[in-house]
Amino acid sequence: MRWRLLVVTLLTATAASGCISVPTAGPVEQVEPRGAESDFLVQVVPSGPEPGASPEEVVGGWLTAMKAFPVSTDVARAYLTDEAAQAWAPERRTSIYSTVSVVDSDSGAVQLRSRQVAELSARGAYRPVSANTAESTVSLRLTQTGAGWRIVDPPNAAMLSVQFFEEYYRPFDLYFFDPAGEVLIPDPVWLPLGDQLPTQLARGLLAGPTPWLRGQAVTALSAAAAGVSAPVRSDGVADVQLSEQAANLSGPQRVQLSAQLAWTLSQVTGLAGVRLRVNGAPLDVPDADALQTIESWQRFAPSGPATRAQLFGLRRGDLVAVDSEAVTPVSGWWGDNRLRLTDFSVERTLQRVAAVTGGRRLLVGDYVAADRSALHTWYVSPESTSKLRDPQWDRAGKLWVLDAGADRASLVVSGRGGSRSIPIGQLARAGIDSFEVSPDGARVAALVDRWRGPYRGGAEPANARSPVLVIARVVRAADQRTVRRLDKAYAVPVSQTGLREMTSPGWGAPSEVGVLGRVGDLAPQVYRLAIDGSSVEGAALTGEALLGPVGADELADTGVATAQTVIGTRNGRLYVLDSESEWSRLGAANEIVHPGHPD
Repeated sequence: MRWRLLVVTLLTATAASGCISVPTAGPVEQVEPRGAESDFLVQVVPSGPEPGASPEEVVGGWLTAMKAFPVSTDVARAYLTDEAAQAWAPERRTSIYSTVSVVDSDSGAVQLRSRQVAELSARGAYRPVSANTAESTVSLRLTQTGAGWRIVDPPNAAMLSVQFFEEYYRPFDLYFFDPAGEVLIPDPVWLPLGDQLPTQLARGLLAGPTPWLRGQAVTALSAAAAGVSAPVRSDGVADVQLSEQAANLSGPQRVQLSAQLAWTLSQVTGLAGVRLRVNGAPLDVPDADALQTIESWQRFAPSGPATRAQLFGLRRGDLVAVDSEAVTPVSGWWGDNRLRLTDFSVERTLQRVAAVTGGRRLLVGDYVAADRSALHTWYVSPESTSKLRDPQWDRAGKLWVLDAGADRASLVVSGRGGSRSIPIGQLARAGIDSFEVSPDGARVAALVDRWRGPYRGGAEPANARSPVLVIARVVRAADQRTVRRLDKAYAVPVSQTGLREMTSPGWGAPSEVGVLGRVGDLAPQVYRLAIDGSSVEGAALTGEALLGPVGADELADTGVATAQTVIGTRNGRLYVLDSESEWSRLGAANEIVHPGHPD
């Protein structure tokens, strides 16, 4: 990756009445651009310790030095004693603060006060810090050396201002495989931009999934990452230099490694493709060209096949296919069934349909089923007051449905061998309103009314409102077909954005969940929530198109590139984002409920 840079020299802080604030900028000198890139970054070169600097100035300079770009801790180490510089391990975690101050202490130490807003793990996994968390204070001891005051006991963490973080860090997905090697699963991390980004992404893959996904996702090559690099040539091709272990991989393993690298590195701006090398020689990958791109490995796409772009819905209880020109009943019984279906799901292969009838019965049959006799009942709710909602196929061909009773909700997973309610932990009594299995089959997103479990990043926000978005991990048996349970559930904090009244969750991107929701006085709009709690985007929050007060109450979003984001209204009309990124009505669609794409 080549970047256009400006150089900024950051000066050490100066004391004022025993308390100093840390500067974020200094004199700016423009440097000639190194290439035509869409990213415009400023190179930040902090200065080292000033002769005669006070303890407070040394601590302030140390904080400032951690905001070097390209990211480096070399100058920051110059503010430490020799022993502390060798032992300091800032790579263990990154603390992101909104405010910081350096205060002299009567004890001879310097007090570093900060309000943390987020933290990155050593792998780059993002965790927001609860807004209820109080300002933290770290006491730093300094000693006089021949070069001046130096810090003795720095915390093993990098400390970055939120402004620096927003400028120089971005979210990326590391793509791992399900244990069966059939689909890529995203693992979101935050990494600094710059020339080392492709190498950091490649090394992140070799390090394996982060702890939350571990056991349900794997990497094709798990080797020492230190010797791996991915320099980007002037033509935009990343030459991924792998260790000798890659040469010992089987053909299928090489395919998986190639797909992981192509999908992960494709997020780097301007990348034209990747080439894999071992000891300078090309790595032979079955059925692949030397230059690989994301298009080379679409069969492993986490959002599923292109068939998921087709839109369906129910009109007066019959299943119909919807496009910009017409609404067409599906051929056969589904399109003229006389039972008035109340909900449905079309399999991504377009081979099977599942539908709810009478509120409690789940029917399954071929997409082209001619009559009722060709269908089978896969599940009937045992409670007369229950309602079945949100039937959906997962990538393994299992059929999920929400069985919502008066006091308790269960998730039922069905197959040809029968149906069973799977263990879902704290979700069982959380009052599930709706849910969506991710297209890769690794996660479930659920909107719940009563969440008493953990939030991403800590305690429940003081002003949390229902419903709450909860993300849970899907645990499968060794055959990768049988669903055993949901675990590791956490809620995504959104209260600081003012987002409320969320409905209709859908996986609009591999690591984002789309919802309909309200902010302020606006009518319901589409918002996208990062599953790591790092961002909420959409509508007025990020300056996107606004939908008028049309009565929006359903969202259909798949993440497939050719699919449109569709909103359904209470009166059966549909709205889509047009080529001008404005909402427009889908003219042919009337009386359509439950718009949805194949699962």
